[in-house]
Amino acid sequence: NKGQFEYALDVSVKSLIQYPYSSILLLKKAQVHFELKQIQLSLEILEKAELYDSSEIGIYTLRAEIFAFQSQYAEAVTLLKKIIKTADKEDLPDIYLQLCDVYEEWEKYDEVYECLILCLKIDGLNEEALNRLNYCVEITNKNEQTIPFFKQLIDQHPYSEFAWYGLACCYARADKYEQAVNAYEYVSAINEDADFVYQDI
Repeated sequence: NKGQFEYALDVSVKSLIQYPYSSILLLKKAQVHFELKQIQLSLEILEKAELYDSSEIGIYTLRAEIFAFQSQYAEAVTLLKKIIKTADKEDLPDIYLQLCDVYEEWEKYDEVYECLILCLKIDGLNEEALNRLNYCVEITNKNEQTIPFFKQLIDQHPYSEFAWYGLACCYARADKYEQAVNAYEYVSAINEDADFVYQDI
């Protein structure tokens, strides 16, 4: 986390002497090599980790991240969609957000939008997904079609300030100003410290 990758690499090498079949430690080592931009080495270590534990999701998400870094977007998408079919439900929001990252780098914003919707259907309080959805709706101009989604989300999570804020922004961009002000006021009622809302109002 401190960016001291040479030290991290040294620790991973020493730890693998004690636990040579640990897929988690191999994954950590592969991550460090990726940070050092030693791509081929990272991929080789991931192959080894997969042999020891093919169920470890992190192996595939890191591989997809490497593919995206190499601008191999189609390969990254294929890999992430494949693991979505077998991943535990609790892992799905993070996988969908990574898929969003790939599509965003690929400049496929309609696909980013669809992935964010799928992510929020699983985890309706995911702040990152809610914030990114609001930005994505603005880019794709999907204001009208997103209003019902935000309303449904609010029915499930009535105290979600991010859902109310997204709804308010959609209303404002769709020129529905009264509804927008009303939704913004709900944001400030839920979070009194949300000073930015007054500027929007």
